[in-house]
Amino acid sequence: MKLRKVTINNYLCLKDVTLSFGDLTILVGRNGSGKTSILEALYRFFNDFSAIGGGVPSGLTDYYWFDRDTREPIRISVELELTEDEFEKFFQPLPKTVLDAIKNQLGEKGLLLSISREIVSPQAGWRTEYLKWGDVELIKEDKPIGLDEFSKILIPEKATQDFVLYLFTPQEMAGDRLLIDKSKKTAYFSNPQIDSLANIGVIKKSKEAIGQNYRDWCNQQGFKLIERAPTQEEVPFLMQPITADLLNNLLANIVNNIKGKFRFIPAARDEKFVAGIRNPIVENSVLSSQRALSLSTAREDELRWSTLRNWIERFLGKRIDPNPTELLVVENGLRLRIGFLGGGEQEVFALMWHLLDKDFIYGIEEPENHFHPDYLKKLFNFLKEISKERQIILSTHSPLLVDKANLENNWIIKREKRETEVKRLEERGELKLVLTELGLVPHDVYLKDFIFFVEGETEKEVIPIFGEKLGFKDLIDRIAIIPIGGEGQLKNYLRMWLELLNIFPIEYLVLVDKPSEGLIPSLLRELRELKIDIKRFLVLEKESIEDYYPVEMVIKALKELFGIDVEKIDPSKPRDREIERILEEHKKIRRGWKIDIGKYIASQLPEEQIPNEIKEAFERAKKALLPDK
Repeated sequence: MKLRKVTINNYLCLKDVTLSFGDLTILVGRNGSGKTSILEALYRFFNDFSAIGGGVPSGLTDYYWFDRDTREPIRISVELELTEDEFEKFFQPLPKTVLDAIKNQLGEKGLLLSISREIVSPQAGWRTEYLKWGDVELIKEDKPIGLDEFSKILIPEKATQDFVLYLFTPQEMAGDRLLIDKSKKTAYFSNPQIDSLANIGVIKKSKEAIGQNYRDWCNQQGFKLIERAPTQEEVPFLMQPITADLLNNLLANIVNNIKGKFRFIPAARDEKFVAGIRNPIVENSVLSSQRALSLSTAREDELRWSTLRNWIERFLGKRIDPNPTELLVVENGLRLRIGFLGGGEQEVFALMWHLLDKDFIYGIEEPENHFHPDYLKKLFNFLKEISKERQIILSTHSPLLVDKANLENNWIIKREKRETEVKRLEERGELKLVLTELGLVPHDVYLKDFIFFVEGETEKEVIPIFGEKLGFKDLIDRIAIIPIGGEGQLKNYLRMWLELLNIFPIEYLVLVDKPSEGLIPSLLRELRELKIDIKRFLVLEKESIEDYYPVEMVIKALKELFGIDVEKIDPSKPRDREIERILEEHKKIRRGWKIDIGKYIASQLPEEQIPNEIKEAFERAKKALLPDK
């Protein structure tokens, strides 16, 4: 079963979005754009699926409605495509004659299911707007189709156009009556099924022979009388009658084959980390299940273990050694417990375990967590390969997980004010939109000639001021200054950008605070295939940009910007911590205070007090951009 299309209305930030899906679909967007909301809505649809009704979803409040407006229902509408085997499985309760008749009638549409479900309100919960099998509406307005209506749908008008039920007594359906096949000039006795089809209008009725003897009438009309009800071979539309139990069993079987078939794999899949203790970050329950699977002799388990083992060993390039107590990984002849592997290697065990089953649609949230670029490239190829047998929808911040070969597999997810908008990539030039949604607008790269990567927003604002004071005014408009986060996230984001610059080359330097200096060697080792020169990194001598601010200027800034009178600041303590402490004591803390103080001081700082590393960065940029000057 493949999810081919979804429309989501009024769920969180998703007022009205429609997406279509292939075997592998990538949702690219910034934090808060709505990617996870899409995956979550799909999970709710499949997890709570019911033919009708379904109760109130767990934890549901008005916060799940767009703009908290519950006057309109949350609506999730999907189109599902079945394989031939799934078709037989889904509609197994129907007799073969009925199934064959519908297949012939629907053609290729017989493999499609269209379903729209609504959460009416936080109190009322779910209802089914419609459930269609091809063009056949099995449920509408939260009610199963009636038996008479279903029978009309099953029997096309063309199949009955040559048949008429003739009535011969005033009692009509209680008296003598014959089913006439005009094309074959044959008359049959009726039966309850024929009577029922005539009563609902599937077979035409005629009263013109009332009062006549049916035998004499047949002789007069030249009809051959067969004194029994017709067989299905003689009248093909006389299939096994559809009963209420049969229809209910059909709907129950459809529910059983859809409910729970979407697996949501969230970004946070790790056990709690304890510093200094090398416990696995993979959940213990997952590792225990993998160990049990590796030791099982049941044939089905052996096949599953063979698949999982092959995936992991091929990905890591290391052998897995099953053990009665735990799985071990062989590395250079040494058998290691999983907790002694790197975080990215451990994550392979968790992610591949969750993806092992074929009969599901998988929603994966930000699988790039823990993975460096080399593993991300492997991961993308792996996901694309296995998506042929299990549909995968993933959300990501990484350009390395964008499908550059099949652009139509990528969707840009972005937030405009309160509402999420989606756009499918169609042309190669639209890859620039991916960069935009990752926080790098085209102006930053395609209209710039050099990049300064810095740790924070403060540096982004003050460095241009410093540059102008240093006499580099003509260069400032040609340099993009891009924050990549502090020590905690710098490494992951810088990996992403450096890999990106390998695809879209541009000259750059990386300016980091002193505490981040230790990350540089490991980053260079992990990206050695990119041959990054260590000279591209400049490290501030002090702990942060704020530590370059003269105490007297900080005191003046606090007075001018916040109305705080301070006599002295401890110069031995980190400057940013001291400023934050003072602002909190006076209850003047506000968003963007670092930037406000930074711009104020940068505008007044004498040229000779500007950090030497920033001077050097501009000199290098000048040499690259203006080599003749």
